[in-house]
Formats: sequence, C-alpha cells, structure tokens
Amino acid sequence: MPLTRFSPPLFFRLSLGRFLWLLLAYFLARLLFLIWNWSMFDAAGWGDIAYAFLFGVKFDTAAILLTNAPLFLLWMLPTRWLTRPWFQRAELGVFAIINMLCLGVSFVDAEFVKFIGKRSSYDILFIREDVERQSFSVLFTYWYFCLGLAALVALLVWWVPRFAQEQESKVRATLYRIAAVILIFLGMRGGFGFKPINPMQAYFSTHHELGLLTLNTPINLIKTRPNGAIARTRYFATSAARPRQKYQ
Repeated sequence: MPLTRFSPPLFFRLSLGRFLWLLLAYFLARLLFLIWNWSMFDAAGWGDIAYAFLFGVKFDTAAILLTNAPLFLLWMLPTRWLTRPWFQRAELGVFAIINMLCLGVSFVDAEFVKFIGKRSSYDILFIREDVERQSFSVLFTYWYFCLGLAALVALLVWWVPRFAQEQESKVRATLYRIAAVILIFLGMRGGFGFKPINPMQAYFSTHHELGLLTLNTPINLIKTRPNGAIARTRYFATSAARPRQKYQ
C-alpha cells in the first residue's frame, strides 16, 4: 500500500511545519538574549546553559500555541477554503503580525533586561505612556534589532509551507483534527500536569539569569496578567470612624 494513505492530512503536516519554524525563531531569539547579555552568564556552566535552551522549548511551545491559537484553529478548515489566494494572503498577514509582535518583545528584552533585571511582565503596561514617548528614540538607537526582527519575520513568511488542494478522508481528517486540538491544549498548559505552566517553573537553578534565559517574553507577559481586579480593602466604613490622632 502507498505510504501516503497513512500520512497525516495536509493541514496537520503544514501546521506542524509552521510550528517547527516558529520554534526555530524562538530559539534564535533566545540565542540573541544569551549573546547580548553574555556577561550575565559568567557563573553558569555550559551544561546549565544547554539545559536552559532545552527546557525553554516547553515555554516556547506554550507561547506559540497561546498566541497563534486562532490561526491553528483556522488551519483546520477544509483545504478548499485555505487555498484561495485572498485567504492565503490574509492568514499569512495575520501570521506575520502576531509573530512579529511576539518575537519583537523578546528582542526588546535582550536590552531591556539590563535595566529591570527580569523579563518584561504584564506590569510593563503601567508605564505605557513612557514607552510610547520613548519609542521613536529607542527604535532609532536599536535600529539593528528592528532590522533583524523584520528579516526574521520575512524569512518565516517566505519559508513556511503553503496550503494546497488535497483529497481528505473524512474519518481520518476528523480524527486528526481531534488529535490536533488535544495536542494544542496540552501544549498550552505545558504538559499533563495538574497546574498549567508558570514562569516560576523556569527558575530551575540558583542562578537567576538561567531562569531569564529559559523564559521567553510572550509567555511571561501572558502568565503575569492578574486574574480579575485588585480589590481594595477597607477596615473602616467612613473616614469619620477612624481614630483621631492627637498631636502635642
């Protein structure tokens, strides 16, 4: 029997191929972080650095699947829809925008970590006005980061596999789509554990910098978002109920 009868459907092969290309892009962003901040890792051994890269794949997988989840679901549509020229241009444009933003914050953190000593987290939004005021000067100063990011995203869009017409067995296609949804869900959670992936899990060593290397910025931004509004605790019903202080 021909091997193609047992190969995964086109949507599964292409989704996996695009996911692997994104993993490579996240690896390059982590490599930039290491090289740009090499002085931070003087006390770390090569084995620990290699483990940080290996362990970081878990966080990269979660970040890629969380930020690209709508696209992964979109790619499960019938191939006759995905092969339309306007549809391909639109989904590749969304793919480029999403991953330029995600890789961009990781590129920014390669320099920003020197000032804050950690990966950017959700609280960066509280200084949004300062970031907006300084954005043009930062872009001008670190133009080479912008150029590298643009080149990386352009290569991603150029190299990722494209959809083509393919006859699918309904039963086999359905089973693979169910399997894909399960794998995406597990990848978002970080595996089979009872608790979903958490940035604190990246700090496997007493060397703080290895945790920064293991993490990526998109997952840290997502996972440090507060759950719900912060409630203000009041111990007195009114200001009049507060005891008055006597000044001598």
